[in-house]
Amino acid sequence: MNQTQLLLSLWRSVPGLLCAPVLLGALLSCSSKKDEGSDSSGLKPIDVCVSALKCGKDCSKTSDCPSGEFCSDSQCTAECTAALGCNGVCRPDGHCDGERQMQAATPSESEGDVLITDPSDVSGDLASCATGTANGEMTPVTMYVMFDRSSSMRDNDKWGRATAGLEQFLKAKESANLSVVYGVFPTETGGCNKDECVAATCGEPLVPLGTLTADSAPGDAQEDALVSAIEADDPSGGGLGTPTGAAMQGALDWAVQYQGGHADESAVVVLVTDGEPDGCGDIGELERIASNGFMVNGIRTYAIGLQGSQEQTMDRIAQAGGTGQGIFIGNGDATSDLLAALNTIRGEAATCNIELPKGDVDLNNVNVTLTLAGKAYDLGRVDDDKACADDGAWYYDDNDNPTRLLLCPNTCTAVQKDTAPEIKIVLGCPRRTTGAPLAR
Repeated sequence: MNQTQLLLSLWRSVPGLLCAPVLLGALLSCSSKKDEGSDSSGLKPIDVCVSALKCGKDCSKTSDCPSGEFCSDSQCTAECTAALGCNGVCRPDGHCDGERQMQAATPSESEGDVLITDPSDVSGDLASCATGTANGEMTPVTMYVMFDRSSSMRDNDKWGRATAGLEQFLKAKESANLSVVYGVFPTETGGCNKDECVAATCGEPLVPLGTLTADSAPGDAQEDALVSAIEADDPSGGGLGTPTGAAMQGALDWAVQYQGGHADESAVVVLVTDGEPDGCGDIGELERIASNGFMVNGIRTYAIGLQGSQEQTMDRIAQAGGTGQGIFIGNGDATSDLLAALNTIRGEAATCNIELPKGDVDLNNVNVTLTLAGKAYDLGRVDDDKACADDGAWYYDDNDNPTRLLLCPNTCTAVQKDTAPEIKIVLGCPRRTTGAPLAR
């Protein structure tokens, strides 16, 4: 989640009351009308007339103003809206009875979600000390699907069965917000066959990058482009071989370049093939390519083997590419099996590193809660991945200068298997060192 501003709370309207502690430890001096101006540090009230309403109409009384606004200093204005709210009661005329939200910097239209002080978001013993919360989101996935279309894919209708599974995956509502690139090998146009191992040619996408939506094609333009390209294609004729090495290298080169400009995303390569490499390197070369992609550039390679491929080959590629083991699919029900495999990869590829809210965050007063299948868990913080155990836990990417929170492997696995996980970052409470056991 892009945290580009911090919203702070200020106790309002009753002289003599202690000011509420604001987010991240800043403390404002008390004033019965503090929300009308700004404090010495420059904090100002949120201008909802900029962020949510079009205000400014001349007025002499509130009845001159549009609904949701009141007259102040001869102009219509508002302190809150039903949507933006305030830490109290937002009256129909736009007055806030209660705490008035404050901001440290003027928001811009390009900025994303904001962090609002709302301890009511927190339950249990964290509720008494929480000063703020933020929703945590796993890194979005960009998936390069590299699909084998060699002549052997004609056998037993492997092409039809496998591409049917791919189409179902692309059409599934669960794939909404997934960014997909699609490439094939070999090609008849030259440069990508057993005799011409040009990685740049093999890695040129048949369908460029686009993000799937919850709509069906043609409303979902990327789904429409992908399905149209798949259905218009046929496996190649004989003689072109299976230039897997050049195809993998090309896909990984694309992913590395993309990842370099999109640090907040996770790019992965998914190889789907039905046989051993024929030209452009042997299995040892495939291992080297996958290992270099993962160890040097952090790009993971998933290997899906259809009937005709060797499980050992798929395992060696996957292990080198940082994804454990290959996925082998027989021809019995290749459509549903490939769909299941791609669904699994979609979940696993969502990396469990979450952006830390920006600002002067007290790193010792950060906690993470996790909701799985409707049940909430408090996670403990450990020093690093080596200290991860069975209970739910997380750690910083850098204990001295952290920018992200990373979920421990078993916690990440639980999140990836859940259909609608909810991750919340809680500020203001001393850190937990022991987390709750996750349901198995």
